[in-house]
Amino acid sequence: MQEMPPRWLGKTLLAAAIALPMAIFATPDGAAAQPSGALTGFVTVRHQTDARVANTVVWVEGVPREKIPAGKWNRSQHPRMDQKNIRFVPYVLPVVAGTTVDFPNDDPVFHNVYSASPVHKFDLGLYPQGTSRSTTFDKPGIVEIGCNTHAQMKGYVVVVPEPYFATPNERGVYQLKDLPLGKYVIKVWNPDFAPVTTPFTLEKNGQVLNLDFDLGGEQ
Repeated sequence: MQEMPPRWLGKTLLAAAIALPMAIFATPDGAAAQPSGALTGFVTVRHQTDARVANTVVWVEGVPREKIPAGKWNRSQHPRMDQKNIRFVPYVLPVVAGTTVDFPNDDPVFHNVYSASPVHKFDLGLYPQGTSRSTTFDKPGIVEIGCNTHAQMKGYVVVVPEPYFATPNERGVYQLKDLPLGKYVIKVWNPDFAPVTTPFTLEKNGQVLNLDFDLGGEQ
């Protein structure tokens, strides 16, 4: 674990990093884009950097469908959760509802991918190395993934309702850009800690709101 940099310095760097891309509010055809803002901040564990932060998903809920640009709903590409070295990789995979996820088998053994989660129950059956099977996650929620031939294998697909989500980097920094102005909630989920929900408001075009989250403390 490492101590975090001074908050004033971290927030200054975050604001500088995100402000420049948001300086241009125009669509490719020259039309004015709708007013928008951004969220950014640190995710820590008991006020320290921690490798477990990489398994965190941060997302926004409550954005009206009519405010979400059509281009944000990109479900044409299939994210992957690989089966490699008798593990699911990545351990936590965030996707927007309606996304199809591929589960390729890269191990020299048969695997079975299934879930008993109420959000999305499925069983892809046994299949060998070099093959892949898929399933579509239609409903928002947390879906725990397993393999019935290897009990130690576990993963999570975090299905969010709207296409505004992110995972923190190795320093715990997350960014959510191009959010339409309004009142919403931000949610933070990690398999090792209690989830966090915080309301927020974006009021001005180009506003960058800093929200930090510390996991593992008192709730």
